[in-house]
Amino acid sequence: MSVNRQEIMELYKGLRVTDVVDGMDAIGLQDTGTMSPDIHPLWRDIENFKHCYMGFAMTIRFMPTNRSLRATSIEDYKKQKSQWYADVSEKSVYNYMQKGDVLVIDGDIKRDIGYIGSMNG
Repeated sequence: MSVNRQEIMELYKGLRVTDVVDGMDAIGLQDTGTMSPDIHPLWRDIENFKHCYMGFAMTIRFMPTNRSLRATSIEDYKKQKSQWYADVSEKSVYNYMQKGDVLVIDGDIKRDIGYIGSMNG
């Protein structure tokens, strides 16, 4: 059975998260749609609510590597880094994504380094 995500999204249009949670509770799905309170918008537009976004979440986990680049020059570093993202990083999630999906990056718990990169962010 093929699921049309756009049709499902239309059914949720105009609903608040609390409306969906109340509906889930009403049909016996209490505590099945939980989300960490640490996940929140980086900014909020309380006048126009432009910070709100809705879509199917596709989660990918990025883990820091202990593999290091052994570059001999800046140009060599840029080449190796580009090759790393092209050949080693996890991209198969994009094969499953559809228009309107939201890519959620689980960056583990380490917050002292930037290992995902600005282009991925």
